[in-house]
Amino acid sequence: MNKRSALIKFFLPLVVLAVIVGYMSLSRVDKQEQDYYVAVYCQAVKLPDYRSPLAAMRKIVDSGNGDYALDRKKFNQQAADNVLNTVSKLTNVQRSTLKDDATVCSQIISAKMAG
Repeated sequence: MNKRSALIKFFLPLVVLAVIVGYMSLSRVDKQEQDYYVAVYCQAVKLPDYRSPLAAMRKIVDSGNGDYALDRKKFNQQAADNVLNTVSKLTNVQRSTLKDDATVCSQIISAKMAG
């Protein structure tokens, strides 16, 4: 076996595996951040100019970054999409209660995400 075939047989699969594991870890949203986006959604539905949930969520996250902030929070599209997909799976009755109380809103969405 020459050096080139040894490289292909042993190291190339390791590199591919490392890339796959790295991609999977980047595409995950941790629970704390997901909970934050649930709370952001529950505040967004209360906005008087609420039209697009995604735009409202982005506005809340971006406006939470003060001019003086050293560590600015970047909008996490995947976390927002997870919340919006979950909300779309709620019944009309459940969706109608989301604007009433932010705590109840968070509980309903979090319960649906967990189950």
